[in-house]
Amino acid sequence: MKIQGIIDIEGSIIFASHLLIESLNISSLIPFQLDTGASSTIILDSDARRLGLDYSTLTPTTLAFGIGGSCKAYVIEDAILRFSSIYGEWSLERPTRIMVLDHKVEEIEDIDTRRAILACPSLLGRDILGRNYTIAREEGIAILEI
Repeated sequence: MKIQGIIDIEGSIIFASHLLIESLNISSLIPFQLDTGASSTIILDSDARRLGLDYSTLTPTTLAFGIGGSCKAYVIEDAILRFSSIYGEWSLERPTRIMVLDHKVEEIEDIDTRRAILACPSLLGRDILGRNYTIAREEGIAILEI
């Protein structure tokens, strides 16, 4: 299956996804930045806010660790991601376990740090990519074949 994404001005690859979480009554479009170094697909703070996720209703898991330190992590077991094929229809559907991170942004005093965290996109990880994938780039467009 071939999925079309865009290459942003920084060279990152962004894929639009239709996120379905039946248990939370969520059906929304969400952009994911491709991150081949992320083992899991992750919803970050700004998208969690936009989706109206209530962390108290999510299942806590171990802390998430990254370059910037650690933060609280939660898991959504019943998520489904749908991706658009190069022909435009929603054609690839992947049930997945999605991580949701909470950096407790409201508790961060430094405004620049707060802005930087909220500017981070959600990440499409290797759990969706699998082991065998190819990426082709062409004039602002990326084609992911999985």
